[in-house]
Amino acid sequence: MSETTPHIQAGSHRAAQVAADSVTALHNLSPWVMGLAVVAFIGLCFVAYRMLRVLVTTALIGGTQWALLATSTDWRLWAFALGVPAFIAAALFGRMRSATTSIEHGHVKGGKR
Repeated sequence: MSETTPHIQAGSHRAAQVAADSVTALHNLSPWVMGLAVVAFIGLCFVAYRMLRVLVTTALIGGTQWALLATSTDWRLWAFALGVPAFIAAALFGRMRSATTSIEHGHVKGGKR
């Protein structure tokens, strides 16, 4: 037991020294760099959250379709399971492609379209 104790103590001393060096390095950074790092981290969190939402939604729709189609041979269920998500996707894609937003087209009192 006494043979391993110096090794453990040396390891914990190295870990403490690395932690202290990290804190010192953070104190030496300028506030601008730290601010940019925080903004980048927040942006990364938003992107990761959106990606997670897309993956969960995709898994939910795909899993539902798989469960329905794997257990049925009725053509109406197949049409429903494949058609409804296709119509929703087509409607969203069409709205996305036709959306125009500009200041000139806004609703202004007394303005004409």
